[in-house]
Amino acid sequence: LSDFGGSNAKYARAYESAREIADQVIYVGEHAHRSKASQADRDSGRFVELRTPKEVSDHLRRTAAPGELILLKSSSSLHLERLALAWTYDVKCWIPACGKKEGCQTCGLFEVPFEEHRAFVKK
Repeated sequence: LSDFGGSNAKYARAYESAREIADQVIYVGEHAHRSKASQADRDSGRFVELRTPKEVSDHLRRTAAPGELILLKSSSSLHLERLALAWTYDVKCWIPACGKKEGCQTCGLFEVPFEEHRAFVKK
């Protein structure tokens, strides 16, 4: 789950709902702490709080099991589709929020570091 506007209660309700059906819930973004996850869930790894999509990708690479179902939910601004793309492509654009409205596949530059996008498009 990623950042969305509104009250802390939305984050807490989302966590409680996800916790009922998931073995692990990962929140990503600067508001991840608003989940109200218990210390026990944090200590056990049932709840994981990460700051960037790249951190989530690295975590999933280390911990995902074959055949495991992973649900990604976020606002479109974080472009969490990069997490799925990273399983088959060498994703290099990991800026947390690029400001582009279209998704990463439509943009087509997810294999290019964000800092190089402008120069790459000019070529």
